[in-house]
Amino acid sequence: MCAQDFDLDDEYVPVYSNPKKRISEKTSDRRKRNKLWSLPEVVKLVDGISQFGVGKWITIRRTFFSSSSYSTSLDIRDKWRNLLRASYAQLMDGAQAFLHIIERDLFHVHMKK
Repeated sequence: MCAQDFDLDDEYVPVYSNPKKRISEKTSDRRKRNKLWSLPEVVKLVDGISQFGVGKWITIRRTFFSSSSYSTSLDIRDKWRNLLRASYAQLMDGAQAFLHIIERDLFHVHMKK
């Protein structure tokens, strides 16, 4: 069989290995809209972590976020991870500023000698 055996005017029909798993053209419509967390919700999350521990996302959701329909246990886990990253970044920024001050002071002391 060669390229000449095919009629190029025929309509192209894609072949799917599993027709039930076709990718929708409107995948963005199914995407979840993330709502920003309020300060009381963040406080509830921290209270839940201190009471039940890290990893008990379902228990925290059932206890502290039962009335909220948009927060899944995965949302809660992701928010906790983002809070940890933010606090670590803030800590590192402070540490870098502190090291910069020490280096500056040591440089000035060294230059005065």
